Amino acid sequence: MDTLENFQQKAFADPELNVLLLEAAQNSDLEESDGQTFTLGLESVVVSWACYALFRWSKMILDARQRNLEMDAARQQVKLIEELVAEDWPREQAEKLVPALLDGIKERGEDPTFKVALEKALALAGAAD
Repeated sequence: MDTLENFQQKAFADPELNVLLLEAAQNSDLEESDGQTFTLGLESVVVSWACYALFRWSKMILDARQRNLEMDAARQQVKLIEELVAEDWPREQAEKLVPALLDGIKERGEDPTFKVALEKALALAGAAD
């Protein structure tokens, strides 16, 4: 007989201790476990793992999309630099101008006055060709 069974037998055999233990059990609002708690715990673990897997998969897809967008932006930036160099701009100036210009466009892209100024600049560039 193990220690717990020995304690239970002695506690239930002693009338005063038995009453004390029954009162404590009734006041504690504890219910007998029927294994349902473990099942619900296991289900929540499985659902948590599934949610985490979905999160990681979504993050992987979105990160890949972000990398593709950044690579496209870098390719366009290199293309603009090469076009300026082809039009006899010094490479150092082109490499400084293009990132600064693109950063300005990115920061002020929603500004209506900037859009008007950009459209005028594009029209002047088109008229110069």
